[in-house]
Amino acid sequence: MLLGFDGAAPNLIAPLLAEGRLPAIQRLIDEGAYGTLRSDRPTKSAIIWNSIATGKTMLKHGIIDWTYANQPASWSPTRTASAA
Repeated sequence: MLLGFDGAAPNLIAPLLAEGRLPAIQRLIDEGAYGTLRSDRPTKSAIIWNSIATGKTMLKHGIIDWTYANQPASWSPTRTASAA
């Protein structure tokens, strides 16, 4: 299982962990695997999560925001059924 938290940068989480304010997250770190990941650019959630799920870059999966490339130079809103 992969858990990712958008916007939860290590510099924001570390002090809360040190204060004991995130016990469930601390347990996941202690009993699982934890690490900082390097991200691609642009750092837009729709692009990054699709890259994680598919193992492809945005140029290969076609998701460029909350839209996808359905034809050259044509963009459509992302919907689960049509973007899969």
